[in-house]
Amino acid sequence: MSLRPRSLLRITPLALALICLASHAQTTPKPATADCPNPQRDDCPADKASDEQDRPVRNNDPGSPQVAADAPVPAAGGPGSPTPTLRFERGPLKVRSHGFSLAVDHALSPQWVVGVLGNVAKGRIERSQTEFSTTPGNPTQSLRSDTTVDTRSTSLAASLSYFTRDAIAIDGALSFTRTQLETRRVTDEPNEFGGDNVNRSIGLWLSASRIWRFGPRSVVPQLGLEFTDTRTDALDAQQRDLANPGNPPSPGFRIDEKQQRTLATLLSVQLQQPVSMSFGTLTPYGRVSWRQRVWKNADPVTSQNANGLTRELDPDATESRSSFGLAAGVIAQFTRGIATFADVSFRRGSNDLRETRLGLGVRFEI
Repeated sequence: MSLRPRSLLRITPLALALICLASHAQTTPKPATADCPNPQRDDCPADKASDEQDRPVRNNDPGSPQVAADAPVPAAGGPGSPTPTLRFERGPLKVRSHGFSLAVDHALSPQWVVGVLGNVAKGRIERSQTEFSTTPGNPTQSLRSDTTVDTRSTSLAASLSYFTRDAIAIDGALSFTRTQLETRRVTDEPNEFGGDNVNRSIGLWLSASRIWRFGPRSVVPQLGLEFTDTRTDALDAQQRDLANPGNPPSPGFRIDEKQQRTLATLLSVQLQQPVSMSFGTLTPYGRVSWRQRVWKNADPVTSQNANGLTRELDPDATESRSSFGLAAGVIAQFTRGIATFADVSFRRGSNDLRETRLGLGVRFEI
C-alpha cells in the first residue's frame, strides 16, 4: 500500500490490525526539465536537501493480526451443575512484532502514482489474567493463566496516490492479510492448552496529508480513515496435563469463528529533515499519532469447554478502542529510484495495550 505512517491495528483492529498495523519515502512529482527528463527517478541531480522535503514517509504495514479473544478457562462443574459467576483481572496486553516490506511504485503522470507492497511479519501477543469463579454455595476459586499467541503474517496491498502541486497528497489503498495464530495457554493447575487457527483480513485505507516547510525541516500532518473486515477461524485447543507429561492430550476448549468489521480514524503529525549525503539523501523523522475506533460490528463469539459449558467472550478482550503512538525512523534514498528504511514505533492504548513494532523495507521506483 502507499507507505504512510499509522499506528496497527492493526491492527488494525489489525492492524492490525498490527497491525497490524515501518516507513519509507515517496517522491512528490515535479515538472520535468531538460536535465531531468524523468522526475520520478533519483539519478537526476539533487544538490539541495530541501529538494527531498516533498518525500512524505508512508506506512508499510497493510494489516495487523487479529485475535479472537483470550482463551477461556474451563469453568467449574459439568452438565447440570450451577453456572459459576466469573470475574477477570487482566494484566497488560503486550504486543511485539517485526517485519520486512518490499514495495514498487510507478508514476502514471506527474500527479498520479500506483504502488504494490508485500509484507511478511512475525509477532507475539501476551496477556496474564486471573479468573475468579464463584458457584452458589461454594467458596470463590481463583485460577491464574498466561496466554501467548505467536503470529506469522503475510500481506499484499495495492495503492493509488494523487499529489497536488501545493504539497498535498491523497492516498487510497486496498490490502489483504493472512495471519497464522498459534495459541498457548498455561494455567497454574498446571495445564497447557494449545491450538492453531488462521485470521484473514481485508482493509481499505483513505488519507490526506499536507507538507509544511520550515527551512530545512518539514512537518507533515495526516488524517486517515481505515475500514477493516476480519474473519478468524474457529480454535480447537487440546489440553495437556503438565504434572503428567506422559499422558496423551485430551479435548480442551473450542472458540467459535469470529467475524467483525471496524472503522477507525487516525490523526498523526510527523517531523522530518532530509540531509544530502554522498550516496543520495538521508531523512530521519519522528512521529506522533492518535488512533480512535469510531464504529464496530461484530458477531457474538462463544467458547465451550470439555464439559459442554459455554459462555460468551468479551469482544474487546484483545483490542484497543483508542491508542497513542510514538515512532522514529530513517530513510536512505539512493540513486536510480531505490530506497531503504527502518522504523520503530511504540503504542499505548485502552485495554492496557503496550505495543512495540520494528519494520525494515526496500522500495523501488520504476
